Amino acid sequence: MRLAAALIVMTAAMGSSAGACTSIEVESPRIERGEGCSVSYHSPELSVSAQPARRLTDRFVRQFITVGSCVGEEIVVYYDCQDQKGVWLGGEFELMGLFSPVPHSGPGLAETSSGPADYFVRHEEPMPGPGLTIEALAEKARTLPWIAQSGRLNQSRITVEGKPFDLSCGCKLPISR
Repeated sequence: MRLAAALIVMTAAMGSSAGACTSIEVESPRIERGEGCSVSYHSPELSVSAQPARRLTDRFVRQFITVGSCVGEEIVVYYDCQDQKGVWLGGEFELMGLFSPVPHSGPGLAETSSGPADYFVRHEEPMPGPGLTIEALAEKARTLPWIAQSGRLNQSRITVEGKPFDLSCGCKLPISR
């Protein structure tokens, strides 16, 4: 997960529905904290960011963590507030490209998805409910051949590229509908 640090600048291309992603070099290290437990670490060498957490149920939180800007790696982390453990999964993404290979698509079908973490959430994520467990999520990730990276957590923190993220922060948020 090593990439040059950059911020994302999205601009709409004139006369086209496609956007562009332009990297802007970061001159000095900084940390930005936002709503919903989001936090970003920017330096000249690397950008690592956690998007706002989403509390799926009274027990489960989901949060995306991204390394890089236009291309890089993105994981989705599921954290069980009650058992204080989690699972993460994902891999490489391209913000302005298509996820490839596209699972479940036939000839001529295209999927607009930045990468495996995003695709998993949109198409494979189990419905929140009594059957949702960290073990079930880990097993689901393990069986999908397009999930390049996954792992389990036995604590409330995850460290990505040396940057700490507190997953229990999302347990304090209201449940998202």
